[in-house]
Amino acid sequence: MRRSLARLLPSILLISACATNSGDAAAPEPSPDPLAPIPELPASAAKLEIPVLGLELGLPEQPDFVLANLPAVAEDGTWSIRGLRSVRDELLPEGELGKVVLVSAYVQEVYAAPPCPKDSLCPPGKLPHAWFVDDPRIEGKQDALMVPGIEFPIPEWDEAAQEFWASSRAVEFEVGRRYVLMGWFRRFSDSGFAHDKGLLELLAVTDYPATADSVWLVPPNSYHHPRVRADSGLPPLAPERATVPTCVLHGTNYANLGPLIEPSDNKQAVALAQEAIDAGDPRRADYYLRWMIVADPDASHGWIGIADFYVDYGQYDLGLAVIDLAIARRPDDASLHNGRGRALLNIGHFELAELAVSAYQRAHELTPDAPDVLFGLGIAYAETAQRELAIETLARFLEVAQDAPDHIRQAAMDTMMRMEPAF
Repeated sequence: MRRSLARLLPSILLISACATNSGDAAAPEPSPDPLAPIPELPASAAKLEIPVLGLELGLPEQPDFVLANLPAVAEDGTWSIRGLRSVRDELLPEGELGKVVLVSAYVQEVYAAPPCPKDSLCPPGKLPHAWFVDDPRIEGKQDALMVPGIEFPIPEWDEAAQEFWASSRAVEFEVGRRYVLMGWFRRFSDSGFAHDKGLLELLAVTDYPATADSVWLVPPNSYHHPRVRADSGLPPLAPERATVPTCVLHGTNYANLGPLIEPSDNKQAVALAQEAIDAGDPRRADYYLRWMIVADPDASHGWIGIADFYVDYGQYDLGLAVIDLAIARRPDDASLHNGRGRALLNIGHFELAELAVSAYQRAHELTPDAPDVLFGLGIAYAETAQRELAIETLARFLEVAQDAPDHIRQAAMDTMMRMEPAF
């Protein structure tokens, strides 16, 4: 079955489908030769001199960022993560409708449930998932792709299922190794995960590079496994021809940001920083985030913004150093303690969860019913296996945050369900 699935590996269909202004009649671009070398993305900011602001306030020197100058499409015709997300507005709706894509990337991290002390009643861990990146040197989750559906655990009591899948090979990922992933590109997964830039619900995996003879491995016990689909009279899932707009292949849809702009206010600075992040230029984003701190050192949002930014890019020590510096300046600022708790949780190391609880507790003392503090504190309690406190705190969050986004409220409810004791 897997061999027949492998025969369905697509070729790349190149079209000139880049968006133009409504009413514009652009002449169609000729489709490039699919065997020609793929041009690298423009590194417009690579030679731009970017000042490092805020050193007089104690801010650290700008860190080294991994600026992966990657093509949108890999040499074997599969998407890179950056290329996939460059046209996410076009591809996400297709993913929700069942369009299957192929992505090549390196394993950054495979989730492992936190250890449970002996003779303790610990809540179950999160569902299995992994993170992939375009370059194995990339740290943090800013440019990483979440991939749920890497494993479908079978209950110990289900002996029939255990026997049925005994001969099937499980999917195992090696950190730092490159794979080709077959999946659905979505914002919300079937297993309850969400990501605003899109995640990939895994269907199958093979080694890089993908060829017509690649053997695809599908997680056992998954509802899309060929054995399960065959029992239901359904054919195996397979990717359709990938639609790669010509402008994506040529890299022209990645913005050339030009020279630095002096922001008029913090709102514009945030927008410029986000534009730089989206364009893959963290050095420029660092400048605009620092600009907010220099413009108003007593405003908490600038310090929190750059601390979150460093954590997202894997500069964990710098992120915590920045937020600690801000707290030293304003020790009774609840938003800073809340930001420290969020930074500690976002680092994702279980041993830091207790420190996150302490930070959120201080923010809670200063602002008892702030929705963001209650949510963060509840999640931190869950990470430290404090079931009752997690449920109680998240229940209070749901009471006071009626207008919170649906996905945040759903995350609170899902966590509460996970914290409920199983009998």
